[in-house]
Amino acid sequence: MSETHLGAAMAGGNPSQGRSDHDLYETPPAATLALINWLGPALPAKVWEIACGNHHITNVLRGHGCEVFENDFIDRGDHVVSDYLASSSADAPFSPLAIITNPPWDQASAFIEHSLLVHQPRFMALLLKAQFFHNRAGVKLNGNPLTRPTHTLPVSFRLDFRGRRNPAMDCTWFLWAPDLVDSHSRFEALARPV
Repeated sequence: MSETHLGAAMAGGNPSQGRSDHDLYETPPAATLALINWLGPALPAKVWEIACGNHHITNVLRGHGCEVFENDFIDRGDHVVSDYLASSSADAPFSPLAIITNPPWDQASAFIEHSLLVHQPRFMALLLKAQFFHNRAGVKLNGNPLTRPTHTLPVSFRLDFRGRRNPAMDCTWFLWAPDLVDSHSRFEALARPV
């Protein structure tokens, strides 16, 4: 096995399967439900899903009473089509802003910086690879008090993004939620919902 393939396999990927078009990896409902269970009554009533894909996060949030505003860079026929990274603060659908998404992982750093520096949400939860903050971009974000997450919630079960029943990816919900600092643990593994 080449070093490239070995590294990808160790990180939970499979280079022989290639990357999904537009870095689209649909969030399994259990991941969103685990976050909702952890938040309890702190779940925002209104959420902006900024990379909605095929609505996997949205459907779970709406099933729990959230009003969800969606957009995505790709036109799939039933959401606002826009480049989130080109959005301005005037484009936010409501205030104070809450964002929950699984961004394209190859643009995760840009999504974090744009969200926090342009939109300044009071609540943001991003589902990312567990080791996201181990790379150069993650270390840079963590070193800046403006972009450092307030909560780290490792998902204690692996997520099957491709529906092949062989999940290999460890993921974590990273939160930027200063209002929850006193009421919720800053680090807590999320159990699989039953």
